[in-house]
Order: sequence, then structure tokens, then C-alpha cells
Amino acid sequence: MKAKLLQALTVLVLLTLVLSGCATPTPTPASVDTTSEPADATSEPVDATSAKPITLVVAAWEEEFTNEQIAAYTALNPTITIERIDPDQTKLAALVAAGTAPDIIRASGSDVPLFVQRGWLMDLSSYFNNSTVLKVDDLVPANSYFVYNDVRYGMLKDWSPDSAFIINKRMAEKAGIQLPPLNSIITYKQAGEWAKLMTVWDGSRLVTAGSEGFGSDVDVQNVARESGGDLYSEDFSQAIIKDNPVVVEYLTWAANMAKDGYTFGPLNPSPDWGVPDLQSGAAASIVMGYWCNAEYAGSADEGVEKPSDFVMYPALSWGGEKVFNTSAGGAGWMISATTQHPDEAWKLFEYYMAGQPAIDRATSGWGVPSLKSQFVYMEAPTEWQQQWLDTVNWELENVDTTARRINPYFSTQTFNNIWYTQVEQYINGEISIEEAISNLDTEVNKAIDDGIAQK
Repeated sequence: MKAKLLQALTVLVLLTLVLSGCATPTPTPASVDTTSEPADATSEPVDATSAKPITLVVAAWEEEFTNEQIAAYTALNPTITIERIDPDQTKLAALVAAGTAPDIIRASGSDVPLFVQRGWLMDLSSYFNNSTVLKVDDLVPANSYFVYNDVRYGMLKDWSPDSAFIINKRMAEKAGIQLPPLNSIITYKQAGEWAKLMTVWDGSRLVTAGSEGFGSDVDVQNVARESGGDLYSEDFSQAIIKDNPVVVEYLTWAANMAKDGYTFGPLNPSPDWGVPDLQSGAAASIVMGYWCNAEYAGSADEGVEKPSDFVMYPALSWGGEKVFNTSAGGAGWMISATTQHPDEAWKLFEYYMAGQPAIDRATSGWGVPSLKSQFVYMEAPTEWQQQWLDTVNWELENVDTTARRINPYFSTQTFNNIWYTQVEQYINGEISIEEAISNLDTEVNKAIDDGIAQK
């Protein structure tokens, strides 16, 4: 049961570390400068030949760095052999410890501070400054996840505003809900009231959860930022949870939504995860990223619900005045500090980030390009996908999409694991909500202290 709770409530964080991709050639928001031409690195990489044949090991998922892309690169660079391995963090840690770290590492931007603390990453600042195809002023703001202590360690392969609010308009109408105009600011509590109205039971069986769930570390940090603060102290040595009234109020509300059965929880676990739950009708609304439009488009005939019924609004707001919506961390590439072939690794990095693979990602619908100049490649072949893209463009111009501050001393997933355990105990009547929040504060700060001690 605990595992299912983690599955139901952590989807926001986990998915954004694995997926991303693209959108359409509509007018670009004023906040994004697209006056420049797309980066000059189409399907042909800059020649990366060397005197002797070498092998570059790339830790990346096959669906993100395909065999076809590898073949295209090595055909133009015959002295380069590319070995791709899965980017499993446990395996990565073992390879680093053994002195055999991959040359290129695919991971989340939220991992960067921790990886830097461990000495895993190479400083790429000079490479970016000297590159003719990857220019710092062409990077979208979310790339700041890959900057730590003013040093640039990598970039997003693409990204997504990951806290968008997606609701099934057919279910909303059936529940008597009149949805507001597109791009309206919706509060968490308003979304919660709609979730109550859309929740459907068959006796004791939950047929449709009004919402997938709330309470991820991303949501908590955004709520804290709304009030002018943050989840962490300036030096990251402390998490500010139980002494932050806004955070306490939000966590109490989120836990009670699960306890009362309006979102998935330990007594009513998700049958799958956010994207298929919305498509199957198991959930009426979710907090999710723009990237999942490609998932819905690609499996439009497989679900009970039509993707054209899914409306995307900007990220939810706790206070109703400010909205924060950036990538939860975003997937990107970095180069190992111990690579024996830094120049060759960088040339492959440029090809993947500005060449044909980047253009392919931009047209695929799996996220927003990491380079402003590649927004021209985004596509929205259907009316509902155009609505989603219009919302992304509106958010880029009107809401705060800057990267959240990532604590370098522990994994963001640690926060979620601790909190979801406390929520389970609260729902089962083992502890009060006050105890749950206090325990979260204690255990998160202990994890930070342990991380500082290991520095």
C-alpha cells in the first residue's frame, strides 16, 4: 500500500525527470527572444575526429538518444564509437566509484547540486562561452538548473512547465462546473472544490478521483515562493516547514484531500499514474507538465476519454495572485569530470543539443525546446494541442518560470518519500496532521544535516 501511495503522489516529480520534448510555430511570447535564426547545427555535427579511435560512453535512455541518431553522428565521425548505457543513478554511482564514469551523463537539473558536491561534473562554462551553436543568451531560463555557484555544468535537452493544471472539461460539465476563461488563475482550493464535485464512487469503490493528488515538493516550494519566502534557508542548511504558516496550511489541505477520498491515497490507490489515469477516466484532473500532450496525441485511440476534452490551464496558485511554473528539474546532459575525451564529448553534446536530434525533439511534442531559437520548430497539429501551446506561451510571458532553488545536500525525492509516509500514517489515524508536518520537518532537516556532514 505504501508503494502505491508513492506511485500515486510522486508522479509529478518522477515523470519530469524522465520525459520531455516539444510544441508549434505560433507567435512566440514576448519574454522569449526568437529574432535570431535557429542555431547553425542541423543534422551535421561539427567534426569531432581525433588521431586515434575513441569510445564515448553516454548514459542516456534509448528513446531519447536513439540508435539512428548515434549512427548518424558516427557516420560523420568515423573515429568515434558511442556506447549508450541506461542512466540509472545506482549504477552511475557505482561506475563513478570504480573510476569508470560515463563521459556524458543524462540526469535531472535537480541532481546538479548534489552531483557537483560529489565532484562528478565538469565545468562547461568555457565551452559554452566559446561555442558557435550553443549560446548562453539563447538558453531558456529553466537552464539555470544546470548552473551552480555561477558555474555552468550542462543544459536541458528540452523542458516543460511541469505544474500546469489539466482538467477533463466533459467531466467538469457533467459535474455542473463552469470552467473559467482560458489562462485564468485558478487556486488550489478552487481546484479542490472542483475535485470534490467530479469524484465518483460506486459504493466503496472509487471510480473517478476528482484529482490525481497534491503535495509534491515542487508544489510545496512554489507555495512557499508565493509568500515571498522559500522552502529552504539562504544557505540551504535548514528546511523551513513547520514554522512556515503558508506551507503548513497547504500541506494540511493536501493531506485532507487525500484523506477525504477526493484524490488518490493509500485507501484508494491510483490504478496507474497521472497520464493514463486521466485518459482512462480514473482521474478528472491532474497537475502535470506540457510534455504529456504528446503522450495523449500518441495514444488518442487507446483511452476512454478524448484528448480534445483535456483543457490545460496555467499552474495553480495558493494565494490567487502569483503563479510559479517551471520545470520540476528537467532532463539534460552533463559531462563527467573524469572524462578522458572532453573535447570530443563536447562536440557530441553540441550535436545533441543544437543539431538534428534537438530539432526532432522540438517537433515531437514531448516538451519545449531548450534553445529559444528552436521555438520555430514547435508544432501543434490539432486544436486542443494548439490550446496547450497557447497556454505555455501565455505562461512564459505572464508567470514566473524561473528555476526553483535546489538543496545540494539531499535528493528532492527524499522530501517526497518522507512526506508520503507521514500522509499514510495520518490517513490511517496513527498520527495527527500536526505530528505529520512536524515529523516531515525533523526528518528533512536530519537528511540535510547528514548531507552536510558528508560534504
